[in-house]
Amino acid sequence: MFRKLLLLGFIAVIFISCEPKKMKSITPIELQETMKEESLLVIDLRDRQSYEKDHIIGAQNVEFTDAFQDTMKDFDKDKTIVVYAEKEDEAMKAASVLFKADFKLVYFVMDSYSSWESNLNSTNTYEK
Repeated sequence: MFRKLLLLGFIAVIFISCEPKKMKSITPIELQETMKEESLLVIDLRDRQSYEKDHIIGAQNVEFTDAFQDTMKDFDKDKTIVVYAEKEDEAMKAASVLFKADFKLVYFVMDSYSSWESNLNSTNTYEK
């Protein structure tokens, strides 16, 4: 009986200490607030020309192509990742790929980059 209780206690400790993976949507305003509070890896999935025209400050440009899975191997799996694209469904697909690859916390920006730009244009959180 004692062995069973000890084993159950050990399993409970392991289970409690494991953080669940998460994939969530985030609005541009929520993202802006989160960026103030923690260090994020922000990935711009748009083409290079769109990225160079303007982008969220600190974002890395990694186009969502066949090479994306190779590139994501260089990302820190313990860091919170945020992806955005020209279309929300593309950001959702990229977030799903990252989630399935065991990244701890992955956000995708709701709507599109133009939503970010129109909502936060006056806050200077993107670069031209």
